[in-house]
Amino acid sequence: MNFIHPYSRFGLAYLMYAEQIQSVDEVTKEMLLKHLKIGLGHFRMRTKNNPETDDILKFEYIGFQEMIDSKINDTNELSKKGIYLCPNVLTTDFNSKTTWQSLVNMINIVDQTEFGDLILKRADLTTGLVPISGKFNNGGKGQSYPKASLFEIVCCAISSTTPYKPCLAYKEVGKNGTSFISTAIIPDLEIKEMVDFIELFNKISSSQLKENILSKKVYREKPSNNKASKKKKIEANFTRPKIFDGNFPDAPKSFALGCVGLLGAIGKWAEEAKETLWAGQVLDSLKGVSLYLIKYGEATSVTFNHYIIDLAKENKLNQIVNAVYFSEIISVGRRPYDFREESKTKYPLYDMFSSRFLQLFDKPSFKDFLSIRTEYKPELEKLFTLYFEKIMSIRPEIVSSAKELGLWLNYVAYKAAKEETKDKTFDDLKKAKAKHLVEIESSALSAKRPTALLAQTITRAGRLSGMDAPEEADEFMQATSNGEISLDIILPVFWTTG
Repeated sequence: MNFIHPYSRFGLAYLMYAEQIQSVDEVTKEMLLKHLKIGLGHFRMRTKNNPETDDILKFEYIGFQEMIDSKINDTNELSKKGIYLCPNVLTTDFNSKTTWQSLVNMINIVDQTEFGDLILKRADLTTGLVPISGKFNNGGKGQSYPKASLFEIVCCAISSTTPYKPCLAYKEVGKNGTSFISTAIIPDLEIKEMVDFIELFNKISSSQLKENILSKKVYREKPSNNKASKKKKIEANFTRPKIFDGNFPDAPKSFALGCVGLLGAIGKWAEEAKETLWAGQVLDSLKGVSLYLIKYGEATSVTFNHYIIDLAKENKLNQIVNAVYFSEIISVGRRPYDFREESKTKYPLYDMFSSRFLQLFDKPSFKDFLSIRTEYKPELEKLFTLYFEKIMSIRPEIVSSAKELGLWLNYVAYKAAKEETKDKTFDDLKKAKAKHLVEIESSALSAKRPTALLAQTITRAGRLSGMDAPEEADEFMQATSNGEISLDIILPVFWTTG
């Protein structure tokens, strides 16, 4: 038996991995009950610490039986008490009661049904059990849920709740504050490859993730110098632990970078654990395959360019993802610590464009990525070099030469800014440097021909610094002058090198 949909297939593959069985024929009713209860034992988490007095909030899962006995899930405003819906449970706070009851009912049905009947009998595939299911009109008088075998529905329910899948929580700012929407990453793989993916993910999680992802440092505002504010008590609220950013190592804090961050984590673990061959095979299985981002009521898919997966295999992608996140938008400055403040800036759009570029790795996505002017971290040099050489087909000698020219232009802007901002702050220096970079880029943008671009840009930079362009830049300038590189290629090279 093999399921068509990757969501139910994931649940079946997880059962096979967890129970160390080789065939679906070895699945038993007891296995189904066991893993349904494990999922419900990771439905909610809580901290017994007090954010007013404790610097660290340590969280623990509320066991299945305690959830049943105490009826915690029927209580309102749990987040104000430091009790949260776990990120591995694909529902929302508003729908959590329905989801919980649907899962408890399914446990009772499985317990009272013979295993053979679980395969033969069909039932409604409700949203309470499968977050991406819903009612539809199938030519009848009204809408109804699709049907599936009880066995497939249970496998879906296990996918919906198991903590042993890649997951993170998407932050969304609304009228009532910030909400967290649990999301899972499910690849569209066949059973054998899915089992390997699940095994690899769980090895990564168990070997690199310790209790620290179930904890969170309490953030308190620093008191100002104002005497009145010093006397005022600074209150601290409950806050979610690190696992909400992702249950895998080095999970990026930006949801948009979650999938590519997972690939990077696999590559990093493979090298450190000396499992590069096996992990490389799992990464290869993801080439050209859809990875589904599944949350309550919605599923979207992404597919990664094979060059990006190769970067993961070489353990270079993890650094690149971090460098993307910590690069600084010139017009905004540093990324705000508070997500609500960050949501008002260009950073969410920058993250989305970055993610799309890392997925597609083509000219249109690169153009969007460059549309937000950013001071890139040095680790992105590997990514840009790969793009220029493989996608734009520029000779390595030209790319290297362009890098030297870019470094020189960057130094020119810094030198001019330093002279302007003597005895001023570091922030003043950064603003002045950004201003000069914009001036240099404006000269480049106004050019109609490649030769004019070089002349205008280098002339402007020379006037700012009193310096000549370095000899190492000759290869790039010659390729520009003889038409080997077109204008639409020169500008991206200017903006990303150096």
